[in-house]
Amino acid sequence: MTSLPISASEPTRLALYSPSDQIGERTMSPPPESTSPTLESWEEQTLSKVAARVVPSEIADQYAAATTLPQFYADCMSQSARWDRIGRKTRKETTASKDKAALRHWVNATRPSDWKSSDDWRGPSLAFVSKAGIDWLEETLDRFTTVCGLSRSSVNGLGTSIRTMLNHAVKIGAIPRVQKMPRVKEGRKLATIYSPDQIEWIVDRLLAESTEYANSLATAFVLACRVGARAQDLFGLKIEDFSRDVRGRVTVRLHAAKNSEYEHKAQSIPISPTMWKIVERHCPASGLLFPLLTTKHANCIRPERSYAAQRRTEFLKKVLAEIDLEFRCPWHACRATCNETLESIKPGVGPFVLGHATAGVNARSYRNPTEDVFATIYAVPVLRCEARLAGLLADASDSYSGCG
Repeated sequence: MTSLPISASEPTRLALYSPSDQIGERTMSPPPESTSPTLESWEEQTLSKVAARVVPSEIADQYAAATTLPQFYADCMSQSARWDRIGRKTRKETTASKDKAALRHWVNATRPSDWKSSDDWRGPSLAFVSKAGIDWLEETLDRFTTVCGLSRSSVNGLGTSIRTMLNHAVKIGAIPRVQKMPRVKEGRKLATIYSPDQIEWIVDRLLAESTEYANSLATAFVLACRVGARAQDLFGLKIEDFSRDVRGRVTVRLHAAKNSEYEHKAQSIPISPTMWKIVERHCPASGLLFPLLTTKHANCIRPERSYAAQRRTEFLKKVLAEIDLEFRCPWHACRATCNETLESIKPGVGPFVLGHATAGVNARSYRNPTEDVFATIYAVPVLRCEARLAGLLADASDSYSGCG
């Protein structure tokens, strides 16, 4: 990476201002002798309060050379701000949180490789960023991915925050210009569903770990591909959510917790006899279905942000990386796989199972699947890995063929 022309001995802030040069304050003329203010004095007082607080041109070069982007953000957004605020006056808390995350990753990504670890690094100066070319900016954003471990979509989102700050620096005269912040180019198109061969390999790879956690993850993965449940629904399931109808067929009750702000929609999804054998064999007799993969507060707001949720997702992503598979949301891809599988057998059943049925299917019928739904789910071919999980095969090298 290009070394930045900044030394560790360079002061982080120059004494650019004297007490009489505070930005945003003007020397007021003496009040008129009259007790009532004149129109001219009232206008002067009003303009002194609303005048834009910009960087004076005579100190702009010195300010840009001595100020980093985090320092500039503080100068604009702190309670004792020197300059005009960035964006709207009432900035949302989520936006401010995103800005701070962007600045934190900006400091890490711009740190030169030859910079001593013992020396403090607060980022390049505004002057350097203003003169930097597009190649340096692209390399910096690439380091958001390689150094900070962020996804492409996250980098582009944080890059928007950085671009807003730099554009504001140009607007108030801190720097004369800045290159347009590039966007990280998307690599190969991300996969959207799992093929049967990929499901086979993933489950075999998880079972090869020979740990209770990996076995539980394999069971959850197969169940997700067959019932199309969202992650927060899947990992909040309890064994009590499974029941039999009058004909002895097993269904699982989902609550469709798409958004915690809305009332959950009750839904019953049939599962095949093979899938029920897998659940009986690998899941506890009471309580949460996957206690190792979730928390006891599985139905709390935004459970996907919990440590348990992040751990199971990262574990699955590492397995997928071994066969060069990349999914933005690997658990949601199971949901898409379920839809694709059912639609290939009987169109219309996939959206019903996912809770996106067309007009004419109301909440009551979601709790009462039709015979067509049962027949379609029972017609899904049983994969060899499913038969192995169900105890129908003793070894991974054995073959199996069948449905339901």
